[in-house]
Amino acid sequence: MYSLALAQSNLGELLDARATRLSAQQFRDEIVQRSIFGPLATGGSLELIYASNGMLKGIGMPPNTELTIPVTQAQISGEWTIDDAERVCSSMKMGVGTVSTNLPPRCQFWFKLGNAYFVSDSDSDRRTKILRREVKSSSAHVAAAAVPSDLGQLLDAGAKRLTPEEFRQGLVQRVVVGAAATGGNLEIMYATNGSIAGLTSLPNAPQLNTITAPLRGEWDFDKDGRVCAVVEITPSSGPPTVVPRRCQAWYKLGGTYFLSDSDTDRHAKVLPRALKQ
Repeated sequence: MYSLALAQSNLGELLDARATRLSAQQFRDEIVQRSIFGPLATGGSLELIYASNGMLKGIGMPPNTELTIPVTQAQISGEWTIDDAERVCSSMKMGVGTVSTNLPPRCQFWFKLGNAYFVSDSDSDRRTKILRREVKSSSAHVAAAAVPSDLGQLLDAGAKRLTPEEFRQGLVQRVVVGAAATGGNLEIMYATNGSIAGLTSLPNAPQLNTITAPLRGEWDFDKDGRVCAVVEITPSSGPPTVVPRRCQAWYKLGGTYFLSDSDTDRHAKVLPRALKQ
């Protein structure tokens, strides 16, 4: 039965495969406080957490491009409720950098077939398109939607600050990927000789398209064991941009790394980093 879930594209096919509609209580028991991922109707994908306090948080990704680095993630926030028809209703806002878009409120029915979930705008129109949703359960992965956003959350989750030796062993001569503080994403390598090389994707607002630019620079440790870097970004047109020297503390939580401008200010923003597989 579960293998049939892969083939369903509309409500009729889903019901014929004997999917069951989720009740409000089943949604709370099986979906709330879990990391849920799946495709967007317009292409790309999302990863969300429906929090027990009625809030929504997650990320959205546009369709894959030919870039060699991850494309820009859109931050998702919002609220959810369950109406009298036991539809899950949500209002969401998606933003990239300083640009954000409010999405129209939407109420949908949830169905389950095997271990997969599906959302549908109708529970009776058999031609209604459906979208698959899955629960992310890998313990080795820090769910993107649940990634700490500041140092306080990171420390409360049990993250450990890296020593210079741990940074060398875990990250040097490895390709590291993640979001840039100014928007877009980057792919970078800290070489053993103190040099930096990589690529960055720069957001082309207001669309979620990106452009790429090579980067290079130098890195070292300061007296407090922070990783300090000076980077130059060279776009395809226009003069290079030199990013001033910046020193940051690195942390590790599960299999994910984080960097922060402070190791004491609990409100300091943190950015996740991962090793490219």
